Amino acid sequence: MGAIPFLVCSFQGRFDLARVLEDHEHGDCIILNQDRWSDAGEFQQAILETKALAADFDGTVNVWNQWEHMRDCMRADLRLQDEDDARDYFHSQRTDHGDAEFVERSVKRLVESGLTVGRLWKEAAKLLPRDGARELCESYGGGSRVAIVSYGLKPMILAWGQHHGIQIGEQYAAELLWKDIALPMRNWTLAGCVSGTIVTEGNKASAREKFSRRLNVPDSLVLVLEDTPRMLARMMAPENVGVLIVPHVDLQEHRKTSRLRQLAHPGMIAGIDAILVSDSLTALVEMRRRA
Repeated sequence: MGAIPFLVCSFQGRFDLARVLEDHEHGDCIILNQDRWSDAGEFQQAILETKALAADFDGTVNVWNQWEHMRDCMRADLRLQDEDDARDYFHSQRTDHGDAEFVERSVKRLVESGLTVGRLWKEAAKLLPRDGARELCESYGGGSRVAIVSYGLKPMILAWGQHHGIQIGEQYAAELLWKDIALPMRNWTLAGCVSGTIVTEGNKASAREKFSRRLNVPDSLVLVLEDTPRMLARMMAPENVGVLIVPHVDLQEHRKTSRLRQLAHPGMIAGIDAILVSDSLTALVEMRRRA
């Protein structure tokens, strides 16, 4: 891989990503926050020196959205209900309580549809890691110093990692309850979820903080990855190295629109460190080669 170009600009005020990229013909690049980094070398050294990784799942280390695959496991009428529910809720004013209730409703539909562990494994295998995701995780203690913090399902993330050979030290996501556990594991049937384990926008930061404390790693040595500006701003501490992933190809069109809108919101990304414009995480892997 050739050296990725760096751009340095202000993240203050309204950030017009299209204008910043207009001369780069959709090529990969890293945009640095000039208020946090003086040059590319300083940023690369900071990435090299990080000791732990806290990353979002859908759209960040995983290309697709796990919930789309979960809907494929629902009975036809329940899938339509879930799609309508998602459209109505996510186009309204979101709250942490509302986010948790949405997950609970979706899990209830999966229960009514008879989801088995075997079917969940099958769907997890369809979720493709971003290029470089495996190598990036491996650079952090073989994956032992990696946490996935996700508005999703913990068993889905575990199955994804196992299928693709990606070691993940900790997973912060909704835990599921199963019945028929006297049967072979693939035949266990979903019974519900543990409400208190659902990760929302509001408690992503506490999950990341818990992870850092457990490893006894200072915030300045934790790399935080997200694919939406608001989530990254909420999840990271000011001392973290925070990188926003902006893919050229986003399979979730609404996320692309939402991301651009959030970037243009005054001050939304003033505290983050860099924007990686790429469908791959390989540029970060290259910075970690000596770790």
